[in-house]
This record gives sequence, C-alpha cells and structure tokens, in this order.
Amino acid sequence: MIWRKLNATFGKLENRTLVLEEGLNFIHAPNESGKSTWCAFLRTMLYGFPARSRGALADKNRYAPWSGSPMQGSMEIEQDGQRLTISRRTARVNSPMGAFSAAYTDTATPVEGLTAANCGEVLLGIPREVFERSAFIRQAGIPIDQDAELERRIAALITTGEEDTSFSQSYERLKKQLNSRRYNKSGQLPQLEGEIAALEETLRQAEALQREARSQEALIPQLESQEQQLSAALDRALAEQALSDSRRAQAEARNLYSQAKAQLAQQRQETTRLAQAAAALPSRERLIELKSAVGSITVNELSRRQLEGQLSQRRQAEAEARQALAPYAVFAGSSAPEAQQKAQRDSAEWQRWTRSGRRWPLCLAAALACLALAALAVGLLQLPWAGAALGAGGLVLLVISLLCRRNRQRAGQLAAPYSARSAEDFSALARSYTTLYEIWDARRQEADTVQRRLEDLADNIQRARAKLLEELRPFAPGTEELPAAAEAVDRALRHLRALEDARAALDRLEAKCEALAAALPPEPASAASSAPSGQDVPALRARLSALRQQLTEARQTLAACQGQLRSLGDFADLQAQLEERQALHTQRQEEYDAIALAMEVLSQANTALQNRFSPALGEKAAGIFTKLTRGKYNKVLLDRELAASALESGSSVPREALVLSQGAADQLYLAVRLAICDMVLPKEKAIPLVLDDALTSFDDDRCAAALDYLMELSRERQILLFSCQEREGDYLRRNYPGQFHDVPLLS
Repeated sequence: MIWRKLNATFGKLENRTLVLEEGLNFIHAPNESGKSTWCAFLRTMLYGFPARSRGALADKNRYAPWSGSPMQGSMEIEQDGQRLTISRRTARVNSPMGAFSAAYTDTATPVEGLTAANCGEVLLGIPREVFERSAFIRQAGIPIDQDAELERRIAALITTGEEDTSFSQSYERLKKQLNSRRYNKSGQLPQLEGEIAALEETLRQAEALQREARSQEALIPQLESQEQQLSAALDRALAEQALSDSRRAQAEARNLYSQAKAQLAQQRQETTRLAQAAAALPSRERLIELKSAVGSITVNELSRRQLEGQLSQRRQAEAEARQALAPYAVFAGSSAPEAQQKAQRDSAEWQRWTRSGRRWPLCLAAALACLALAALAVGLLQLPWAGAALGAGGLVLLVISLLCRRNRQRAGQLAAPYSARSAEDFSALARSYTTLYEIWDARRQEADTVQRRLEDLADNIQRARAKLLEELRPFAPGTEELPAAAEAVDRALRHLRALEDARAALDRLEAKCEALAAALPPEPASAASSAPSGQDVPALRARLSALRQQLTEARQTLAACQGQLRSLGDFADLQAQLEERQALHTQRQEEYDAIALAMEVLSQANTALQNRFSPALGEKAAGIFTKLTRGKYNKVLLDRELAASALESGSSVPREALVLSQGAADQLYLAVRLAICDMVLPKEKAIPLVLDDALTSFDDDRCAAALDYLMELSRERQILLFSCQEREGDYLRRNYPGQFHDVPLLS
C-alpha cells in the first residue's frame, strides 16, 4: 500500500496538499507548522473520530479548522495496482467529517463494502488500536501499552489465527462475575456472610440477654440489703467527724502561719541581696535605651559593609569608564566642552590648510605654463628678456612646491589624531569623547557620593560606639565588643527584672502573713482529745455511692434485657433464617471457586502464549535495538504488559526503560514498535509507517543508525518521517542521494 496524495482542511491546514512517494518520505518543517496535524488528519481519514471522544481536547474539537471552514479532506491510496480516493467532509455541524465516500480514482466507481466505520480496518487489515500501537509512532506516544485489539492480533499469530477472542476481555468478564460474588467487602458472598453473621450475632445476643436477665434478678435483693447497712454506718461516722473538725482546723492554721513566716524571712534575704547587686545599674528605661543603641550600631555596621561593597563597585565602574577614555589621547585631560572646542579649532585649521593646499596646486600649474611659454620664447623668438623670465619662473615654481608640501604636512598632522578625512570626523570624535566623558564623570560623582556617605556613617558608628562603651563601664568594665555589650545590657535587665519580681513576692508574703496572723484561732484550753472512731467518712460515702450506682445499673440492665428480648423476635424464626442463608452461601461459594479456577486456567494459558510470543518479539526488537545503539545493547525483554527492558552487551543485569536516558528509552521503544510492525501487521498490506518527531531525542550517531534502518525498511513499505530538525535531511542527502523523497509542505 502506498499513500499518494493528501488534501486537508483540518486544524491550521486550510486546503493544504501533501504529495507522497514510495519509500522514505522526509517531511521537514519547524514546530507549529502542521506536522502533527497532518498525522492526526491521516489517522482521521482512515478511522474517523473516536465515537466516545468528548470535551475540548477531543480531536473533532481540537482540530476544528482555524478559518471556520467546514472540516474536510481527501486521500489517494494505491493498493494492489489500483488507485482509490477516500473523502470525508462535514455535512452536519454536530458531525464533523461524518460524510464519507470511497471510489476508484481512475473511474470514480464507488468501492463496494468500504464505509466510514470500516475504512481503516479494511484498507490496512488492522483496527485503530493496533494501528496506533504499531505503525503510528509519535514522540509523545512511543511507549506501548497493552490493548485488547493488539492482544487479539498477537494471539492470532501464535494460535489458530482467529482474532475474535482476547485474554484481557475474557479475563475481565470472568473477573466481573467473580467480583459480583466477592470484591473486598462487597458482592453476594460478603452480603450473605454479613447476614449470616448478623443472624448468628442476634441469636447469641438473645441467649446472652436471657442469662443476663436471670443474673440481675438474683443480684438486686443483695444490693438493696448492703445499701441499708452502709447508710447506717455513714450516719455514725458523720457524727464522730463533726467533733474533731474544729481541732484539726486550728492546728492547720498555726502550721500555715509558721511556714509563711519562714518563707517571708528567706524572701527578705534574697531581695536584699538583689538590691545590693543592682546598686550600680542604671534605670530600666536607660538600659532599654542602651539596648536600642546596640541594635542601631549593629544595623549601621551592616549598612557600612554594604556601602563598602557599593563603593568598590562604583570605583570599579569609574575605572572602567576612565579606561574607555584612553583611546582619545588627543583630548587627554580635557573636559567635554574643552574637547568640543579643541575639535572645532582643529577642524577649522585643518580646513584652512586644506583649502590653501588646493589653491597652491593651481598656482603651480600656472607657473608651469609660464615657464613653458618662456622656454618657447627662448627657443623660437630669441627674446632677450626670456632667459630672465625663465629663471624667475623656476624660482617661483620651487617656492610654490615648498608651500604645497608644507600645507599638506600641516593638514595631515592635524587630521592624524582624529583619523579624519572630513571636517565631520573631528566633531564625531569629540562627540564620542563627550559621551564617554559624561559617563565617567557621572560614575565618579556616584562613587564620591557613596564614599562621603560611608565616611559619615563610619564617623557616626565610632561616636555611638564610644558613647555606649563609656556608659557600660560602671557596671560592665572591660567590655569592648558589641556582642559583649549587648549581653551586658541583657544581663542587667534580667537582674532588674529579678529584683522587681523579688520585691513583689516579698509584698505578697507580708500580706499573707498578716492575713494568717489575723485568722489564727485562740490556743486550746486543754490538750485532751477524744479517741478516733476509726470510721473513714469519704470511703463510706464512696462505697455507698458506688453501691447505689450498681443497684441502679442492675435495675436498668434488667429492664433493658427484657426490652431487647422482646425486640429481637421469635428465637425459632431466627434459627430458620440462619439455616436458609447458610445454604445460599454454600452455593455462591461453589460458584466463586469455579470462576476463580477458570481465571487461573485462563491466566496459565495466556502466560503460555506470552512465553511463546514475548521471546520472539524481544528477539526481533533486540536486533533492531542493537542496530539503533551501534551494538551497545544486544537483548530486549518484554513483560505481558509490553513494558520493555534492555540488556547491555557484556552485562547480566537488564535495565528497565524507566532507568534509561530519555533518548535510550525512546530508541528502545522505537525498536519494539518496529518489531511489532514486522510481526503483527499484515505482510500482504505493506502498511506505511508514520513517524512524527520520533527521532528528536536521539543523538546524532544513533539518529544516523535509525535513519539507516528506516532506509532499509523503506524498501519493503512506505515511510513518512516528519521532523522539526534538518539533521535527518542532511544525513539522508549526504548518504542516500536520490534514494529518498524530500517532501515539501505544499499550500
């Protein structure tokens, strides 16, 4: 099969034509020129738009013509010696490219049996999914994923040749049946198991409730008797406790007063110590001002370092600007106005000497003419004065020659520093000098400004630092550095804060002692005391409360058990429901086990098929990958999902595509793609290959290897190589002149 001519109004393509030939067709164009659009158009012409594609990124919306024209196109194909023309156009707005026609090109006779739905599959012998995973190779889609259609095709190659079955589809149907019976916590079996568990739990609850009700009925009378006994004991203990409470309160008050006086004495000593140590410290407000001064000096130090860096940059810029003035030696030491004035003077003088130099040659010519006449008079007329005239003329000629030479030398001396050939050159040099001088002057002024700011800041820092250290000397002698000064100020502030806290604590303790002294009870008249009763009132109260709570809970539990037993229903009916659910569960479990066994057998069969196909595909891909990598890799391994890994020559550990570089991974998957094309595509169809920027990530050497292989492959089938790079074309023109087709993107 050969694709001859494409015509498209599709996306950015407006009535554009692409003419193709047999063998390798190289189509080069920069990015965004329509290469990928041509590839999408070609696929759409063969298979139409996907039926379930929706949204803004769907092809029918993505490739709507930019001009607003109806989407349409045609494609001329040569197959089995006959030429076909298939066309798709838009008849309805909601069905782009929906109108389809196919006819023999030479006779316009419709092609029987070729429709919009089956066009690609009839012409190429493969469905869309197989085409996209084999012969349709894009840079962003080089890796291959498993697909039911591709799976059928592979299965047909290694079994009976039938393509109406797919392992994944059969496996998925069985899996749906399996999941309908059990999937995690859903399905018929988990539902039945839940119902069985619920019924069993209900029966267990009924039995437990009956036992619990009988137990509570026996416990309640015992608890009521214990409650009466504890209540009487608590009344006796409360009467005894009232007698001893007053004595205990008096003892506790005197003990608290003694402890408070001891704490007050200790706090007075601590406060006195802190006050003596703080005698040399300034006030809190002054310390805060000193801390702020430390911070200001620190900030100014940072600013000074920044200004030093700026000054260095400004001086460097000034030096560079001054260096730029070096070539203008004629204006050395001159300001911009002085340079312009000098250029004007030199220009005027140069013009004067130049004009004078032009007049003297005329005089010289006139003198030469006079000498010629005098010589004629001497030779022909023999005039007596002619000899004297001839001598005088020679003298004049000598003087004029000397004057001409002097004028030229003077004009050259003036023009040399300016490299001037005209008066404008003097002004141009002065203007250039003026521009560079002004730049230098501006940078010098900027540097001087920064230097003055730096000097002022350094002076301020020095004065502030001296003043700060002077004020720190009474309570922090020997402090010289800013960090030490900051620490001394913080230490003094902490000391003052500790003194204030100590004084506040002292005031609180004095007030506490006064309050406790005022509340002291009188001394007891007698030290005699009654013997303790031995009854613990809190323990009795806790025991009585717990007993009453237990009694209440027992009554509530009995009532709840009786209510729940009524709500659960008849025990015999629950038992019958349980037996029914258990029988149904046994049936569903047998079905589940049978389906699981079928899936296992199907997986084993598929594994056997994979073990037969993957080595052959891997061997074919390895041969191609070895050529693409110039022999660096010599083996390719494929799993059942067609994920590839490669084995480097001399190595025993395969490397997955994910750990390869982008270029090596693309080369690996291109090799697998080409191997699939060789093994899966119908041999009699010779389906063309489409490569859209598939070699972009290849280096030059491996790109050349890929082009060599594609040239070899182009002897068997047509190849469309789209590229945004010119290197492929350069290589092909250099190594395969006349053996490929350089196809332009025609309008």
